[in-house]
Amino acid sequence: MSKINDLIKELCPNGVQFINLGNFCEIKTGLGITKKSIVEDGAYEIISGGFEPMGRCNECNRKGNTVTIARAGSAGHVKYIENDFYLNDKCFSIIPKKPIVISKFLYYSLANIQNEIYKLKSSGTVPTVNTEKISKIKVPIPPLEIQKEIVKILDKFDELKAELEAELEARKNQYDFFKKKLYMNMCDTRYVPIEKVCDFLVGGDVPKDRLSKEKTTEYNVPIISNGIGENAIYGYTDEAKISRPSITISARGTIGYSQVRSTPYFPIVRLICVFPNKKINIKFLKYYFDTIKFKVPTTGIPQLTVPMVKKLTIPVPPLEIQNKIVKILDKFDKLINDISVGLPAEIELRRKQYEYYRNKLLSFEELSAND
Repeated sequence: MSKINDLIKELCPNGVQFINLGNFCEIKTGLGITKKSIVEDGAYEIISGGFEPMGRCNECNRKGNTVTIARAGSAGHVKYIENDFYLNDKCFSIIPKKPIVISKFLYYSLANIQNEIYKLKSSGTVPTVNTEKISKIKVPIPPLEIQKEIVKILDKFDELKAELEAELEARKNQYDFFKKKLYMNMCDTRYVPIEKVCDFLVGGDVPKDRLSKEKTTEYNVPIISNGIGENAIYGYTDEAKISRPSITISARGTIGYSQVRSTPYFPIVRLICVFPNKKINIKFLKYYFDTIKFKVPTTGIPQLTVPMVKKLTIPVPPLEIQNKIVKILDKFDKLINDISVGLPAEIELRRKQYEYYRNKLLSFEELSAND
């Protein structure tokens, strides 16, 4: 930090320019891709509108070390892609046209205002961000020497965070192994078609005429999409479509991600809702979903459908056994996921430190027009 402060005093004591992306970057969507071009062992990742790549193919249309912003899907999400890749038409690439910025510095600057970029998305049934809004995003452009030092510091934070997350992932894999083993050992019982013990419903369109982005006294029912955790909340409305306990399963993007919903909500497109009957402990079913990997087509846009879920057969041991399994797995789940325990707490601390220093490093005085 002291070196950067010294450089700022030397190179830009009066502040730095803040420039609209459109003034110095090429902002361009990728190209659509056919189903037959998507292959499991392809050489290049396909970057689209989701948080994760949509698959692989054997051609690329963008070079590595490029910043992308999702146009649709997880609209507004910023990524940095290190290797050559194929950019789909649901995503923008942000490529500097002038040698005034390092791509990695540009990424860190945009990631630092990620929440503001999310707010640029439209409020339609399929949220999107457009080129005009992206082009008006302002970012600081300090001298290249300062950019390099900031990137060096933030890269080190990223490396440490990645090491901790890898350790946590190893613990989660141990937990998943134990979970599957537990089901195999304790569920020596009959398997039945899931549709015999569960009802299903799919989400619908966003209630545009009764929508608020913020929770209010009138609009207090969460509208749930296919995101993870808080990112699943699209907005709020005034009337629930579902009031009974259920499990939601993401059908696109975060395919297979499931969550128990115990309070009223309004599901929207690409979200599958599952309602177990009295023979099934709802958390037992949720934990079982965690042990399986839904099979979806490997060509085209990966998507889960209700008919696919209905093909499942699930174990239905006596409720006493189900309750016992849930009690055991609840304890393990707390150890793995509770941010006040062990590695997750350490990762959360590092994340907060990282965000604090990233914000501090990227907070520049704007150069006034008179300077």
